[in-house]
Amino acid sequence: MKTKLWLSLAIAAQLSYLGSTIGYHHLRLKTGTRVLLKTEPVDPSSVFRGRYVTLNYEISTLPQNLLVRQKAANLKEEDVVYVVLTQDGPYWKPVSVHTRRPSAGTFLRGKVTGRWNSVREVDEQIRVQIRVRYGIETFFLSEAAADRLEHKQEEFRERGREMQRKQPSVRDQVLSRLMSDEDQRIKAKFNESAVSEFLDQELPRWEQSGWVSSDVGAQIKAKYRGAFERYEQAEKAFEAAQTQSRPEIPLTVEVSVAKDGTGYPTKLFWEGQEYR
Repeated sequence: MKTKLWLSLAIAAQLSYLGSTIGYHHLRLKTGTRVLLKTEPVDPSSVFRGRYVTLNYEISTLPQNLLVRQKAANLKEEDVVYVVLTQDGPYWKPVSVHTRRPSAGTFLRGKVTGRWNSVREVDEQIRVQIRVRYGIETFFLSEAAADRLEHKQEEFRERGREMQRKQPSVRDQVLSRLMSDEDQRIKAKFNESAVSEFLDQELPRWEQSGWVSSDVGAQIKAKYRGAFERYEQAEKAFEAAQTQSRPEIPLTVEVSVAKDGTGYPTKLFWEGQEYR
């Protein structure tokens, strides 16, 4: 009898603890500040994994100038930071990063996962950035939402397959637009490295020996080197056309932020539709 009594008490205690834990988190979720966050653009045909979505937020990467009384070089992996958010239209954006918990405002608690330097193309200035993980990077879906998303994914995959079927004709159109018939014959007949070797080494000897004039040599270089340069431009244009026809899209996530900075993802939005 005593054994059964102790076993019953142990089970009751575990259930009570489990119930209080669920109730605690449910209360924090319900009473938290609701914020809308953008994710980095994703390929919708591959981001969804069954019943959950792996997310990478725009606020996961932060510039050093948002740090308050701290430098990125002094931060280590797993250091705790608090990212203060402010509403900008329907979305929320980071305005400052602290290593101590702010006394007021809406903020997310996260951990540093790394830092690196990047160079801006506009002014070639080095930017120091930090990566932060908030614990909201996985969004779990209900069975109904997962089924709807799976159907939507299949639509995107079908679009991709249709694009692949059209790729040869699109590529031919780009090549014919940027390359003359003679350019295409040169590209089909000659190896680029062999042509470059001839233009850089053999042709100058011909000019020095007087077999061809410098003007003719310049025309030959322009003709053959230009053909390969225009081919590279055509390939880049084709790649750009592919990217534009398969645009990555940003997802939007509603997150309930508790007073201590803990975030709870509550809703996922994709092309105006809500998933939870």
